[in-house]
Amino acid sequence: MKEAVTASKPEKAAEPEKAPQPVQKAPVRRGRIDLSLGAVLSKQSVQGAQSVQETVRQRTSEVTEDGIKRLWNSFPAQIREMRSLHFVFTKLPVWSAENKTITVELDSRLVAEELGSILPRLTKYMRDGLQNDTVSIETKVTESRLSSRDLTPKGKAKAMAEKNEKLRDLCRRLHLDFV
Repeated sequence: MKEAVTASKPEKAAEPEKAPQPVQKAPVRRGRIDLSLGAVLSKQSVQGAQSVQETVRQRTSEVTEDGIKRLWNSFPAQIREMRSLHFVFTKLPVWSAENKTITVELDSRLVAEELGSILPRLTKYMRDGLQNDTVSIETKVTESRLSSRDLTPKGKAKAMAEKNEKLRDLCRRLHLDFV
């Protein structure tokens, strides 16, 4: 008969059981996080303003009448699609050094409105060409000297005769009575 050999494992000494320890969680902040649109925008605007202040430098080169004239006369090439405004650039604008303003005198409100559509483009062109970011452009509509009486043929002839001495003499010789 064979003897059964059973190997027994040595028993470990009984260790006292440890109580399960609770899992530690990361500390939780008890404060509120403001995720409202206003809070987010204000944080972004503060951060954006700080970065813009660091990167933006205003160009303040000296502005000359010759520089304005050169740029003013060359701008119509930039607006080839708006030929109706090219006549505006035949008359030079008025430069005010104390206000850093270029004033464009126009005869009609309609022309002023049409020029207003390209005014941002014109302002950028002038600022870039003059290397001065403080320059501004304003339009001034001058009142037309023509009155309602000047719209008739007789009124037009009288207005021309007032301005031209030779025309007045001609009217006298021809015995025209509207002068």
